[in-house]
This record gives sequence, C-alpha cells and structure tokens, in this order.
Amino acid sequence: MGFRPAILSLLTTLAVTVAMSAPALAAEAKIVAFTSNDGIALSGLWYGEGDNVVILSHQYDLDQSAWADMANSLADQGYGVLTYNFQGYKPSEGAQDIGAIGHDLDAAIAFARAEGAANLVLVGASMGGIVTVPAAIAAQPLGYVTLSAPLSFAGLAADDASLSTSTAAKLFINTEADAYVAATRHMFEVASEPKTLEIYPGGEHAMSMFAAAHGAEAKARIVTFINDVMPL
Repeated sequence: MGFRPAILSLLTTLAVTVAMSAPALAAEAKIVAFTSNDGIALSGLWYGEGDNVVILSHQYDLDQSAWADMANSLADQGYGVLTYNFQGYKPSEGAQDIGAIGHDLDAAIAFARAEGAANLVLVGASMGGIVTVPAAIAAQPLGYVTLSAPLSFAGLAADDASLSTSTAAKLFINTEADAYVAATRHMFEVASEPKTLEIYPGGEHAMSMFAAAHGAEAKARIVTFINDVMPL
C-alpha cells in the first residue's frame, strides 16, 4: 500500500473510532404549553422521553433556562424532564404574581401526567422549592428536592403539615451561610422520613451554588437522589 492510501485509511479509521466513542448530543428540547388552573398560559420545555419524569422549578431571579444543563443530563440518562417559566416570566403570560405560582407547578404536574408520566420527582430552587412542598401532597411524587427554600416568601409557604405528612423521599440542600439555612434545617427536622439534609460550604443561594467550588458535588447529589428514588 502506498503512502497516500495508507494515510487515508488511517484517517478513516480514526474518524470512525472518534464517532463511535463520542457521547451523543443531548436531544433538542421541545417547546410545550399548558394553562394554570387560574387561567394563565405557561411556557415550558420538555427534554427526553419516558414515563419517569423530573419537573424542575426555577427561583425568583432566574427562569427555566437555568435548569438546561441538568435537564439535558437527566434526559441523556433516559428521564423525561419538564422545565417551565412561572407566570410573568416570559414567554409565559400574565403578570408576575409570586403568591400564585403554586398554581403553575400544579399545572406542570398535570401536564406531565397527561403526557404519560407514571412516576415523578420534583426539584425546586428557592421559591420553586417552597411551592414544591405543598404540591407534593396531591402529586405524590416518589421524591422531591428543595434548594435554599425559605419557609415563606411573598404569600408562599412550605408548611409543617405538608412536610410532615408527605410520604415522598426528601432531599433538602443549602449552603452553611445562606440566609435561609435555618429554614432548611427546620424543614429537615419537621419532615417525615425518608429524608436527607445536605449543607455545603459557602453562602451561595439556591442555583448559585452550582457555580461554586462544591457545585459539581451538589449537582451530582441531586442526580444521585433522583436515580435512587426513581431508577430507570
């Protein structure tokens, strides 16, 4: 074999090897829409497929786009994942009304069930974590996660009755200097079993901790929790 054919053969072999070993790109998210029970049209994104579904609820100063990396990672594992914008966070309609966003999570849960979700895990950051607590009573997810959730905010409340009566597995996450770490510890103490508390170094709030030194560990802990309570 001459020099040029040999080089072409080697390059072809390398290209095939790289193509076979490269990870598959995350599937493109599908834009979805549903309506809250107070009549507000909401916009969301659906990642992946399957009847094991994770619903991710955002915090006050971010929107659903902040969940994209985790949503893609979970979809790559084989989960269906729904993110959405609360009312007043475009392109969802309506004015921003924090006290009413519990309706939005309820609508997201109903939409996921209508799409075929047999099992659910709910994950909420800050105010998204507050509304996750009462929503879990009716939704009966296999588990839920809160990130730096206050006990109350702008008319929302993570009440003791919901914490103590939910049968879902629970993971409460915060950082040691966050303004709401005492609330996180209270939720853990009041909540029924099974439950886990994770407090990381630093003072980053909710999803801001993902960019900190312990961010990879915190994200991995959430994914491991989901894997454990809702195995594929």
